[in-house]
Amino acid sequence: MIDFTTPDEVKGILDGLRRFIALEVVPLEKQHAAILDNPRKLYDEKGLLVPAILEARKQIRLKSAEAGYYSMFVPQELGGAGLGEIAAFFVWEFQYKELGPMSPLVEAQLVPRFVEGPSPAYVNVTEAMKPHVRRLAAGQATSCFALSEPGAGSDVWAITTKAIRSNSGWVINGRKEWISNAPYADYALLFAVTDADLVRQRKGGITAFMVSTRDGGFEVESVTLTMGHLGSEVGSVILEDLRASDDHVVGEVNEGFKVAMAGINMGRIVNGARCLGLAEWAFLKAVDYAKERVTFGVPLAQHEAIQFMLADCAIEIACGRSLGLRAAWKAENTGRSALKDVCMVKAYCVEASQRIIDTAIQIHGGMGVANEMKLEEAWKFVRQMRIPDGSSEMQRRTIAHQILRGDLEL
Repeated sequence: MIDFTTPDEVKGILDGLRRFIALEVVPLEKQHAAILDNPRKLYDEKGLLVPAILEARKQIRLKSAEAGYYSMFVPQELGGAGLGEIAAFFVWEFQYKELGPMSPLVEAQLVPRFVEGPSPAYVNVTEAMKPHVRRLAAGQATSCFALSEPGAGSDVWAITTKAIRSNSGWVINGRKEWISNAPYADYALLFAVTDADLVRQRKGGITAFMVSTRDGGFEVESVTLTMGHLGSEVGSVILEDLRASDDHVVGEVNEGFKVAMAGINMGRIVNGARCLGLAEWAFLKAVDYAKERVTFGVPLAQHEAIQFMLADCAIEIACGRSLGLRAAWKAENTGRSALKDVCMVKAYCVEASQRIIDTAIQIHGGMGVANEMKLEEAWKFVRQMRIPDGSSEMQRRTIAHQILRGDLEL
């Protein structure tokens, strides 16, 4: 039976995170406020974060790792706590509900997403690569998830990056696009075609490699600017004669799609939780504002139109939270594929969050579009989240395929 209450273990983690944020994160944000509040100071001319912020991010990672938060979702055999999808949903929802739109100082530094840090996808690394994964778990290094390409986004089977056998292992050539954390990563979980015939049949043929971004052959060509920002954590990558030995293969040769999905499915739950937490943050701001702002002699909250708007937001938050926890529970406890449920979380929570944040902006009126409220930053964030880890349309496609294959449990 699915339990929607917060487990005691998770309550302890959330209380600890709240104290950690107050003691370690808030002072650093105040220290660097002059940079964080001015995008022109936050990024250099190439769109990269300035050194002072990169150093502060590292401080947060190392302290979080020391406190045990950074490696919460790292498998136990790789030095982490091995927590699963239920805890992940609660933790990510909490962070965004507590902090709102995260600054680059905090984003993915307190707790890493699968694209920046260690994840279940790294369980199948070779013995030779485990020390590198432990560096990730300790916050000493970060990684990127190099799957997407200019002609291959949601359709993984369209990638063209190739890994060719050589006397010493593999030589990898190709191009990757929209790679989160690529400009800053020490390692990459890199996907390349190793059997074109299997790829054409969509039966395999893609292999995952864990490689260093510092050894040559891995070049970040540019930073990708998104939705009005002057910088980014997303980069375009050129792979030119990048060499990897068999020790760098993650999992089995030609079975990289399974490795990718181990990260992406957790990512979909996490992204649903992130957006839901941000929607709750915006909703609570709207409730407070509606009680305080007086129009036509009475608080906004006394106008029936505003009441209906708040009620609709509350309904969507409750539905998204139930859907998310249900999918997390199934993924963690049933031993069966929760693919349909995970896709439902990604599609619904992201889209509902955009509606909720848009409503919060409307309730705030002119203040809703003022930068100081950060509601516009929240809206831009959730709008972007309709695309990564599979667009909303791809989530629906997968949901329909699972239904037509017989998964009718709702």
